[in-house]
Amino acid sequence: MPGIIPRTTALVAHIKTLEKFTTAIGQDLWIIATPHLIDPTTRKPILNVQIKAGHPVILWTKGKASAIEIWVDRGDGNGFVFMTINTEPNTTDTTPLPAPGTSAMWKYKAIYRLHDEQVGQWSDVISISVGG
Repeated sequence: MPGIIPRTTALVAHIKTLEKFTTAIGQDLWIIATPHLIDPTTRKPILNVQIKAGHPVILWTKGKASAIEIWVDRGDGNGFVFMTINTEPNTTDTTPLPAPGTSAMWKYKAIYRLHDEQVGQWSDVISISVGG
C-alpha cells in the first residue's frame, strides 16, 4: 500500500499531541518504548559447555557486558584458578588434556566484566568430563 509509512508516522505524531495522551498509553500502543533498565549488580552469566575436537568449549552470551572472566577447577587440588578474560562469546579451553586413557572432571564458573571490573553475580558452576 503506497504511502503507508508516511501516513502511520503522521498518525503517531498526531496521537502524541493529544491532550489525554500519556507515556503509558504510548507504551500500550507500542509507539513509545518501554524502558529496559539492566541492573549490573544482578547480571549472572549462564554457561553451557560442549566438547569440540576433544577440548571443552564454554558457551556464553555477552549481553551488555564488555567481557567475561572465566575460572576453572581441573580437580588437581588447586580449586578454582583464573583461566581467561574473553570479549567474544564462546571460549575454548586449550589446556593440555589428561594423559591418554585417563579422564578428569573440569569445572567452570564465570562473572561478567564491565569497564575492566567484575560486575554482577558468579555463574552457576558447570562440569564436563575430559579425557586424553
